[in-house]
Amino acid sequence: MKRFIIPLLIVCVAGLVTFEITSRYRCSTESVTLDCLNNTGWLAGKLALDKTQIGKITKLQAEFRTKLEACNTTHCGACCKLSASLFGSNGKDDETTALIEQMSLAQKESELITIKHIRQVHDLLNPEQKKQFEKMVKVCIGACKSNSECAKSCERR
Repeated sequence: MKRFIIPLLIVCVAGLVTFEITSRYRCSTESVTLDCLNNTGWLAGKLALDKTQIGKITKLQAEFRTKLEACNTTHCGACCKLSASLFGSNGKDDETTALIEQMSLAQKESELITIKHIRQVHDLLNPEQKKQFEKMVKVCIGACKSNSECAKSCERR
């Protein structure tokens, strides 16, 4: 038993170091995710937010999460019904189409909620913070880097 303690400690320390490095990289300025933009502590550090801004953004983020969870619940419910009816004996094209529309509307709503939230946070920032936040949002939304046609389109703009 004693001979396993030191290797176990080494593995634990290596795991913690790896976790820390990964989490720092995931939310670095070059690699901004929506999770980072919805982390008040991370934003406060990156944008030097004051206490009033932190309070208002914290409230906005709580409201945003509640609305987004409602969209996710709707989407997932329709998705579950779709998977149940897709190959079942009562699977009909009308039902499938209606479920896909429900999923699409929930997705659209979540995108609109996200855009509104980003704009609300942006409105609370001073001019210098806005510039930095805009850069971070562009990195976050910059998923077009994974699609060469979209990336070319972004470069032309």
